[in-house]
Amino acid sequence: MSGGSYNYLYYNLQDESQAESDLERMIHAAHELGKNKFAVELREIQTKMREARQKARDMLEPIRAFEWWQSNDYSMEQFDEAFQEYMDAKGSDDEVLDG
Repeated sequence: MSGGSYNYLYYNLQDESQAESDLERMIHAAHELGKNKFAVELREIQTKMREARQKARDMLEPIRAFEWWQSNDYSMEQFDEAFQEYMDAKGSDDEVLDG
């Protein structure tokens, strides 16, 4: 198999989700209907989704490299290099070659 061992996860993570706009509409409607506590819980979900999406964007290169490695399009060394670059960029002193 080439490229898509994980259904091109690295590519799909770049897309903004329809869920974001649907969730925003639900939050707005909940407020309008006086269901403010529910809206607050939904807002918390929305915030965590945004944080997770940002983390995924930050990790796109190592995610892609891992998928390509699993598809035999990249070597393990190429994945390790991509992940090490990500770790270096985030300021981690950790060595990623954990076997």
